[in-house]
Amino acid sequence: TLASVARLKTKGKEIIKKEVIYPKGNVKNPMTKEDVMEKFRDLCVISIKKDRCEEILQKLFELDQADSILDVVDLLRNP
Repeated sequence: TLASVARLKTKGKEIIKKEVIYPKGNVKNPMTKEDVMEKFRDLCVISIKKDRCEEILQKLFELDQADSILDVVDLLRNP
């Protein structure tokens, strides 16, 4: 992920500058579990019903305990 700089010029001619060297998700600014969950939900609900998104998210966080990934695949296949 690359650093970003944004500059805004107000009606009063003031320049406001915001610089982010390590954006969220960078190794030096990692996302929390809550950040990941929020991003997943925001993107998932674009094409899948909210309750199904929650079910998928739960399955993904339990994946290390699952015998197979097929439960997740089935949820994604049949939104």
